[in-house]
Amino acid sequence: MLKLKNTAEIVVVVLILIWSAMLTIPLYSVERVAAEPLPSDMPVVHVDPQNIIGDPGDTFTIYVKIFNLSNNFHVTDEQWEYGEPLGPPGVRHNYSLGGLFGLDLKLQWDPTVLEYVEHTVTMPVETYPEGLLHAEPELVDVKDEVDAEAGTYLLSKSSQHPADAFNRPDNNSTAFSMTFTVLKRGVSEISIANADLAIARSYPEYADANADIPHWRVSGFFQTPALATRIDKVEVGAPVGDQIKDPVITGEDAEIRVLVINDNFTMPDTHNITIYQDTTVLNSWNDVTLQPTENTSYSISIDKDDLSVGSETITVELTSTLLASGGTSETAEKTLRVIDVPNLSIQGPSSVAAGETVSYKSEGSTHTDPNGDLLNLTWRLWGPGDVAPRSEDTGSEATFETEDGWLGNFTVTLDVKDNYGVTFDPARPATEPWRAKKTLEIGEPTGPGLFTLDNIVLVVILVVIIALAVVYLRRRSR
Repeated sequence: MLKLKNTAEIVVVVLILIWSAMLTIPLYSVERVAAEPLPSDMPVVHVDPQNIIGDPGDTFTIYVKIFNLSNNFHVTDEQWEYGEPLGPPGVRHNYSLGGLFGLDLKLQWDPTVLEYVEHTVTMPVETYPEGLLHAEPELVDVKDEVDAEAGTYLLSKSSQHPADAFNRPDNNSTAFSMTFTVLKRGVSEISIANADLAIARSYPEYADANADIPHWRVSGFFQTPALATRIDKVEVGAPVGDQIKDPVITGEDAEIRVLVINDNFTMPDTHNITIYQDTTVLNSWNDVTLQPTENTSYSISIDKDDLSVGSETITVELTSTLLASGGTSETAEKTLRVIDVPNLSIQGPSSVAAGETVSYKSEGSTHTDPNGDLLNLTWRLWGPGDVAPRSEDTGSEATFETEDGWLGNFTVTLDVKDNYGVTFDPARPATEPWRAKKTLEIGEPTGPGLFTLDNIVLVVILVVIIALAVVYLRRRSR
């Protein structure tokens, strides 16, 4: 047996043993969602693969498939609803477990984590053997819409030829594929938010069946491998109530809000965060610990006197214990924009008689911001105490038809919306220059007057009658 001669040797051996044990301990723990086995008692609409792990910059493709379509019918005395198993056999409801003629699908994902790249609809089977539905006699394209900003995809198709049956575990039909790029660290469910599978009851074999095919849904799940504290959201703008409005209007303070979250499901994480205005450090926070799935927020206010019209870059830099173990940090950038206000002008009458038409122009109205444009102009005519306008018009000019009985001091307003999306907001005092007002006094009608066309015609007729009468009397007197 090895004999240790002195204390130093003992310390060295102990340190070696401790270091060897630490090598077996992972620096961080990643909890992954296990693949869910597909049910076999009903058709299944599912995402394949169910679980994807990737790093920022990676690209991957998922497939939305339908599994276990069959030629079977299920008769039950209970009404089937999504999320519930089919009831025991009975005679009230007759469900087809195949004979698919049409489908309506909705896929959702987190667009801040995953960026849509492209998709391919694998229909009909004559073009895509792995796909669904038939081209003959007709395949109807109802809907095929991607909203990459919202993270949604809608697909609806129908055919007059039912999909082929398949109920072998290794046999799926693919409705569509979709490719994503990973934008940042985080998690995102790739959710089948809606799936309607329909049969055509015009076929004799489906005449007595319910229109919908009962089915299960199995969504997918994405996560980055080293789950750690990440920047979830950065907002830069003017504080208006609980919201941050972008851009900042000259004369307003600015605020920067940052939300961070520890995505790890099992381990706490300690992080540092620094916020820069261009290259100037505005503030930093160090050694802040978040428990698993916990979040926290940071905010900085910038006084209006320290702001000038133009754009600056706000950079948020974050490092954390778990993140640093991978040798990386995370940054996010936002633009701090400060804009100037419009100068609006209304040309038109200040008074009018009830029942007359009035016109107004916006000549001379400009946006004093160097990069600002007045895009949408809306005119409204308001009566005394009105909560809704009496009349409305759009464009650089407006025409209003007044009515009899409209009396008193009315108000003409001109509201503009600029290329920054700013318009008048009563809750935001700085937007007052985006609305101009002009008082219009509407008075009593002035009346027709003495020399109207009708009166002139009447006078002429009377003169003619009198002249004829005079001539007639003179002739008789001879």
